[in-house]
Amino acid sequence: MQVGLDSQMSSKAIDLLFRMSGNRLPTDYAWGLSEAIQHALPWLENDEESGIHHINILESGSGWQRPLHEDWIHLSKRSRLMLRIRRERIQDANALCNLTLNFLGCSITIGRATPRELSPITTLYARHVATPTKVTSEEKFIDWSKNLIGRQGAHPITILCGQERYINTPDGTISTRSLMIDNLAPSESLLLQQSGIGPYRQLGCGLFLPHRGIAEIQNAKHS
Repeated sequence: MQVGLDSQMSSKAIDLLFRMSGNRLPTDYAWGLSEAIQHALPWLENDEESGIHHINILESGSGWQRPLHEDWIHLSKRSRLMLRIRRERIQDANALCNLTLNFLGCSITIGRATPRELSPITTLYARHVATPTKVTSEEKFIDWSKNLIGRQGAHPITILCGQERYINTPDGTISTRSLMIDNLAPSESLLLQQSGIGPYRQLGCGLFLPHRGIAEIQNAKHS
């Protein structure tokens, strides 16, 4: 559900979308990309309010399905590198423009950036949320997530989690789950997008994006 943004409701954070040119990325690219970006933007490492979104890769379309165990994923002209940063960091982040990042056997060149305001939409989705070692089931993950979200003053009616996924780093493997939260107040939505949930923002974890409502998805499946 899309809602209007109150004139007094503002976000300290913003998404910055960079054009990209390059052929492909390794499937497990998160750590390598993060290291390359932080080398170019050293301030990003210790900025707890900033993060690097996972690059949106086409999973399927027109009868095509990306192979599950493919070593490489291919970029399209619509692929974007997206950073979530504080507004005052926009100029600093633009230092990425026209740089070529070399990591994990691939090379991508970063183009111009376009800022995008956070949306107060009432349904949010995070592709990866890092799970603590003690959180060993979906039920425990949802309870843990509710607790963190509640501490930030948000109280969604519905919380859904996805299957376990993994991000590999030289220091070990990080276990994650996707998380969808629905029926937020607009102010709660902006708050959670600004603050995120859990650690490893520079690896794309805990960063929320606007999403279609759960009811819309269920209706689409049955239409």
